[in-house]
Amino acid sequence: AVFPEDDKDKYLARQPKYNAGPGSYLPTLRRKGADELVVEPMRWGLIPSYVKADTIQEAGKQGHMMINARSDNLLRVHKRLLDARRCVVVVDGFFEFKDDKGTKHPWFIRRKEGAGPLIMAGLWDRWTAPSGEAVQSCTVITTESNNTLSWLHDRLPCILERHEVPQWLEGDFSS
Repeated sequence: AVFPEDDKDKYLARQPKYNAGPGSYLPTLRRKGADELVVEPMRWGLIPSYVKADTIQEAGKQGHMMINARSDNLLRVHKRLLDARRCVVVVDGFFEFKDDKGTKHPWFIRRKEGAGPLIMAGLWDRWTAPSGEAVQSCTVITTESNNTLSWLHDRLPCILERHEVPQWLEGDFSS
């Protein structure tokens, strides 16, 4: 994988975030052409390329900053991105909040110690503001929760194993 030259220093200089929320930049891996993989930061909260807004904030107010995309309707709602704009989002873990009698408690979900990062399936797009500012943003694909974490939440990110990444980035999901 390579870093885009114009973003390399900016990307490498980023400090770790221990609670990256929507609007934060997350490390992603995506295809660039047929033979190249690119590692680059993308804004979490997908802004589709077709959005007509003057600023990122305006796009958000219009409801165009999708942090999650449900796996059960990808073909129906996100076919354009599924065909050409798949990525993986690489993180150490994520927080899920459990409501306990009106108080939300954070739970940090990660792999077992030493098992490496979580690799989440995602979609991305590039939106350009009228000013010419281009923003690459992403969304994390979610699926039904598993038996281990269903007590915490009914949906979870689609977690990929390392060997599944090429299939996700290159595979045919047209039907």
